[in-house]
Amino acid sequence: MDPMPEDVRLGQHLTSSGAITPAQLAEALEIQRDLGGKIGRILIKLGYIGEDELLKYLSKQLQIDVVKLSKRKIPPALWRMISENTIRTKKIVPISLANGILTVAMAFPQDLETIEGIKFETGENVVAVLAGEREIDEAIVQFFGPPPASELAMPPELQPDVAPPLEMPAAKEAPAPPPSPTAVKEAMEAAATKEAREGLLRFPTRLKIDALIIALLDSGVLNEEVMGRLIRERAKEA
Repeated sequence: MDPMPEDVRLGQHLTSSGAITPAQLAEALEIQRDLGGKIGRILIKLGYIGEDELLKYLSKQLQIDVVKLSKRKIPPALWRMISENTIRTKKIVPISLANGILTVAMAFPQDLETIEGIKFETGENVVAVLAGEREIDEAIVQFFGPPPASELAMPPELQPDVAPPLEMPAAKEAPAPPPSPTAVKEAMEAAATKEAREGLLRFPTRLKIDALIIALLDSGVLNEEVMGRLIRERAKEA
Protein backbone atom coordinates (compact mmCIF):
# COMPACT_ATOMS: atom_id res chain seq x y z
CA MET A 1 0.00 0.00 0.00
CA ASP A 2 1.35 3.45 -0.94
CA PRO A 3 2.09 5.75 2.03
CA MET A 4 -0.43 8.53 2.59
CA PRO A 5 0.83 11.89 1.23
CA GLU A 6 2.09 14.34 3.85
CA ASP A 7 -0.47 17.00 2.91
CA VAL A 8 -3.35 14.54 3.26
CA ARG A 9 -2.10 13.38 6.65
CA LEU A 10 -1.72 16.98 7.80
CA GLY A 11 -5.21 17.85 6.57
CA GLN A 12 -6.73 14.88 8.35
CA HIS A 13 -4.85 15.74 11.53
CA LEU A 14 -6.09 19.34 11.41
CA THR A 15 -9.70 18.29 10.88
CA SER A 16 -9.67 15.55 13.52
CA SER A 17 -8.24 17.99 16.06
CA GLY A 18 -10.86 20.61 15.20
CA ALA A 19 -8.39 23.18 13.87
CA ILE A 20 -10.27 23.35 10.55
CA THR A 21 -13.54 21.94 9.26
CA PRO A 22 -13.85 19.19 6.64
CA ALA A 23 -15.40 21.74 4.27
CA GLN A 24 -12.40 24.05 4.67
CA LEU A 25 -10.01 21.18 4.00
CA ALA A 26 -12.02 20.17 0.93
CA GLU A 27 -11.81 23.72 -0.44
CA ALA A 28 -8.05 23.86 0.15
CA LEU A 29 -7.54 20.47 -1.50
CA GLU A 30 -9.55 21.60 -4.52
CA ILE A 31 -7.32 24.67 -4.89
CA GLN A 32 -4.27 22.45 -4.52
CA ARG A 33 -5.50 20.12 -7.27
CA ASP A 34 -6.09 23.04 -9.62
CA LEU A 35 -3.09 25.24 -8.84
CA GLY A 36 -0.62 23.15 -6.82
CA GLY A 37 1.19 24.28 -3.68
CA LYS A 38 1.37 23.19 -0.06
CA ILE A 39 -1.88 22.56 1.77
CA GLY A 40 -0.69 24.39 4.88
CA ARG A 41 0.19 27.55 2.93
CA ILE A 42 -3.19 27.44 1.16
CA LEU A 43 -5.05 27.14 4.47
CA ILE A 44 -3.14 30.14 5.85
CA LYS A 45 -3.85 32.23 2.74
CA LEU A 46 -7.53 31.33 2.98
CA GLY A 47 -7.52 32.48 6.60
CA TYR A 48 -8.66 29.11 7.98
CA ILE A 49 -5.65 28.67 10.28
CA GLY A 50 -2.93 30.88 11.73
CA GLU A 51 0.75 30.30 11.02
CA ASP A 52 1.66 29.72 14.67
CA GLU A 53 -1.13 27.17 15.02
CA LEU A 54 -0.02 25.39 11.86
CA LEU A 55 3.58 25.29 13.12
CA LYS A 56 2.40 23.64 16.31
CA TYR A 57 0.60 20.89 14.40
CA LEU A 58 3.47 20.40 11.95
CA SER A 59 5.98 20.14 14.78
CA LYS A 60 3.89 17.50 16.49
CA GLN A 61 3.18 15.57 13.30
CA LEU A 62 6.77 15.62 12.00
CA GLN A 63 8.46 15.55 15.40
CA ILE A 64 10.68 18.46 14.36
CA ASP A 65 11.69 21.43 16.52
CA VAL A 66 10.37 24.91 15.80
CA VAL A 67 12.90 27.78 15.75
CA LYS A 68 12.29 31.51 16.06
CA LEU A 69 14.42 33.19 13.42
CA SER A 70 13.78 36.64 14.87
CA LYS A 71 15.89 35.63 17.89
CA ARG A 72 18.84 34.36 15.84
CA LYS A 73 21.77 36.21 14.31
CA ILE A 74 22.89 34.33 11.20
CA PRO A 75 26.50 34.85 10.03
CA PRO A 76 26.84 36.04 6.41
CA ALA A 77 29.12 33.05 5.65
CA LEU A 78 26.18 30.71 6.27
CA TRP A 79 23.95 32.60 3.84
CA ARG A 80 26.63 32.34 1.14
CA MET A 81 26.80 28.56 1.39
CA ILE A 82 23.55 28.33 -0.58
CA SER A 83 22.66 30.24 -3.73
CA GLU A 84 20.29 33.19 -3.37
CA ASN A 85 17.97 31.66 -5.94
CA THR A 86 17.66 28.44 -3.92
CA ILE A 87 17.08 30.36 -0.70
CA ARG A 88 14.38 32.55 -2.23
CA THR A 89 12.54 29.93 -4.27
CA LYS A 90 12.69 27.13 -1.69
CA LYS A 91 12.22 29.47 1.31
CA ILE A 92 15.06 28.17 3.45
CA VAL A 93 17.36 29.85 5.96
CA PRO A 94 20.71 28.29 6.97
CA ILE A 95 21.05 28.74 10.74
CA SER A 96 24.11 26.73 11.85
CA LEU A 97 26.99 24.54 10.70
CA ALA A 98 28.64 22.24 13.20
CA ASN A 99 30.47 18.93 12.88
CA GLY A 100 29.70 18.70 9.17
CA ILE A 101 25.95 19.18 9.69
CA LEU A 102 24.22 22.17 8.13
CA THR A 103 20.96 23.03 9.87
CA VAL A 104 18.40 24.88 7.79
CA ALA A 105 15.05 26.33 8.76
CA MET A 106 12.18 25.55 6.41
CA ALA A 107 8.47 26.25 6.36
CA PHE A 108 7.99 22.71 5.03
CA PRO A 109 10.87 20.52 6.28
CA GLN A 110 9.13 17.42 4.92
CA ASP A 111 10.28 18.56 1.45
CA LEU A 112 12.95 15.88 1.05
CA GLU A 113 13.72 16.88 -2.54
CA THR A 114 14.79 20.35 -1.43
CA ILE A 115 16.91 18.92 1.39
CA GLU A 116 18.69 16.61 -1.05
CA GLY A 117 19.28 19.58 -3.37
CA ILE A 118 20.91 21.56 -0.54
CA LYS A 119 23.11 18.57 0.31
CA PHE A 120 24.28 18.42 -3.30
CA GLU A 121 24.86 22.18 -3.48
CA THR A 122 26.79 22.53 -0.21
CA GLY A 123 28.42 19.12 0.16
CA GLU A 124 27.26 19.02 3.77
CA ASN A 125 24.87 16.78 5.63
CA VAL A 126 21.62 18.70 6.07
CA VAL A 127 19.15 18.69 8.93
CA ALA A 128 15.89 20.62 8.63
CA VAL A 129 14.02 22.37 11.42
CA LEU A 130 10.69 24.17 11.29
CA ALA A 131 10.17 27.93 11.06
CA GLY A 132 7.30 30.21 10.13
CA GLU A 133 7.15 31.21 6.48
CA ARG A 134 6.65 34.86 7.44
CA GLU A 135 9.81 34.83 9.56
CA ILE A 136 11.71 33.06 6.78
CA ASP A 137 10.65 35.72 4.27
CA GLU A 138 11.65 38.50 6.68
CA ALA A 139 15.07 36.95 7.29
CA ILE A 140 15.70 36.57 3.55
CA VAL A 141 14.71 40.18 2.85
CA GLN A 142 16.90 41.40 5.71
CA PHE A 143 19.98 39.77 4.17
CA PHE A 144 19.33 39.87 0.41
CA GLY A 145 16.89 42.75 0.15
CA PRO A 146 13.36 42.74 -1.31
CA PRO A 147 12.56 40.17 -3.99
CA PRO A 148 12.22 41.20 -7.64
CA ALA A 149 8.87 42.75 -8.54
CA SER A 150 7.88 39.58 -10.40
CA GLU A 151 7.96 37.65 -7.10
CA LEU A 152 5.70 40.04 -5.22
CA ALA A 153 2.49 38.78 -6.82
CA MET A 154 0.06 36.28 -5.33
CA PRO A 155 1.79 33.00 -4.40
CA PRO A 156 1.80 30.27 -7.07
CA GLU A 157 -0.71 28.00 -5.35
CA LEU A 158 -3.34 30.76 -5.46
CA GLN A 159 -2.60 31.88 -9.00
CA PRO A 160 -4.16 30.45 -12.16
CA ASP A 161 -1.74 28.75 -14.51
CA VAL A 162 -1.81 31.35 -17.24
CA ALA A 163 0.87 31.70 -19.88
CA PRO A 164 2.58 35.12 -19.90
CA PRO A 165 1.42 37.48 -22.65
CA LEU A 166 3.48 37.51 -25.79
CA GLU A 167 5.63 40.57 -26.21
CA MET A 168 5.42 41.94 -29.70
CA PRO A 169 8.53 43.66 -31.04
CA ALA A 170 8.27 47.41 -31.24
CA ALA A 171 7.44 48.69 -34.68
CA LYS A 172 10.33 50.43 -36.39
CA GLU A 173 9.75 53.99 -37.46
CA ALA A 174 9.87 54.52 -41.19
CA PRO A 175 12.95 56.54 -42.25
CA ALA A 176 12.33 60.17 -43.04
CA PRO A 177 12.22 60.93 -46.75
CA PRO A 178 15.28 62.71 -48.12
CA PRO A 179 14.95 66.49 -48.40
CA SER A 180 14.14 67.93 -51.77
CA PRO A 181 16.85 69.73 -53.79
CA THR A 182 14.90 72.96 -53.35
CA ALA A 183 14.97 72.65 -49.56
CA VAL A 184 18.71 71.96 -49.60
CA LYS A 185 19.31 74.98 -51.81
CA GLU A 186 17.33 77.21 -49.44
CA ALA A 187 19.46 76.06 -46.52
CA MET A 188 22.67 76.81 -48.42
CA GLU A 189 21.43 80.24 -49.42
CA ALA A 190 20.48 81.02 -45.83
CA ALA A 191 24.01 80.22 -44.71
CA ALA A 192 25.38 82.81 -47.17
CA THR A 193 23.39 85.75 -45.82
CA LYS A 194 24.45 88.23 -43.14
CA GLU A 195 21.94 86.63 -40.78
CA ALA A 196 23.27 83.13 -41.46
CA ARG A 197 23.36 82.03 -37.82
CA GLU A 198 19.77 83.04 -37.12
CA GLY A 199 18.57 81.79 -40.47
CA LEU A 200 20.06 78.32 -40.02
CA LEU A 201 18.20 77.77 -36.77
CA ARG A 202 14.86 77.55 -38.55
CA PHE A 203 15.96 74.67 -40.80
CA PRO A 204 15.82 71.00 -39.70
CA THR A 205 19.13 69.38 -38.80
CA ARG A 206 18.76 66.96 -41.71
CA LEU A 207 18.77 69.86 -44.18
CA LYS A 208 21.77 71.51 -42.57
CA ILE A 209 23.76 68.28 -42.74
CA ASP A 210 22.91 67.76 -46.41
CA ALA A 211 23.86 71.35 -47.20
CA LEU A 212 27.20 70.92 -45.42
CA ILE A 213 27.97 67.73 -47.37
CA ILE A 214 27.22 69.45 -50.66
CA ALA A 215 29.45 72.40 -49.70
CA LEU A 216 32.31 70.04 -48.77
CA LEU A 217 31.97 68.21 -52.08
CA ASP A 218 31.86 71.49 -54.04
CA SER A 219 34.94 72.83 -52.24
CA GLY A 220 36.95 69.66 -52.86
CA VAL A 221 37.41 68.81 -49.19
CA LEU A 222 35.53 65.56 -49.90
CA ASN A 223 35.18 63.69 -53.16
CA GLU A 224 32.52 61.22 -54.23
CA GLU A 225 34.76 58.20 -53.67
CA VAL A 226 35.65 59.12 -50.09
CA MET A 227 32.07 60.07 -49.35
CA GLY A 228 30.78 56.76 -50.75
CA ARG A 229 33.23 54.78 -48.61
CA LEU A 230 32.19 56.67 -45.47
CA ILE A 231 28.53 56.02 -46.19
CA ARG A 232 29.11 52.28 -46.74
CA GLU A 233 31.08 51.98 -43.50
CA ARG A 234 28.37 53.82 -41.58
CA ALA A 235 25.70 51.57 -43.10
CA LYS A 236 27.53 48.48 -41.78
CA GLU A 237 27.53 49.91 -38.24
CA ALA A 238 23.84 50.78 -38.27
